[in-house]
Amino acid sequence: MNIKTILICALFFPMVWDVITTALGIVGVLGTNIIAWGIAVVVAITIASVNLCTKGILKLARSGTNDLTLFLPVILVLCILFDFTTSLNGNARYLILSNVAAGKDMGIMEVLQKAETGEQFFYIILVTIITTASPAIVGWLTDIDWLD
Repeated sequence: MNIKTILICALFFPMVWDVITTALGIVGVLGTNIIAWGIAVVVAITIASVNLCTKGILKLARSGTNDLTLFLPVILVLCILFDFTTSLNGNARYLILSNVAAGKDMGIMEVLQKAETGEQFFYIILVTIITTASPAIVGWLTDIDWLD
């Protein structure tokens, strides 16, 4: 087993957690009804899929064959930013408030301010960075040519 395989296997779990926390973050804003959950799951899987295709999107953008290829990196950046903020929201609500629905009227900064220690705040930020990056890293490591 080589290092690539080990990293892909190790980052699979943060990638799954990324999808879960993205959905939790969306539900934390939209509410916990069935429509919100449906939207959250679809968007979370879509965002993770785009993030997983980072290498292919950047390769396609470098080819510059048409306007769409130039627009794809913008979509990628928006997806990564959305993923980070919703995952941060999901992690904070789940780990600090212990309930995704709690604090629905609170913004993410208000939730983060409820962290009991600086370490808890730091760990939530660190976990969010790792989970947000994990789909892109897995996609990069797989060496799949997404354009074929």
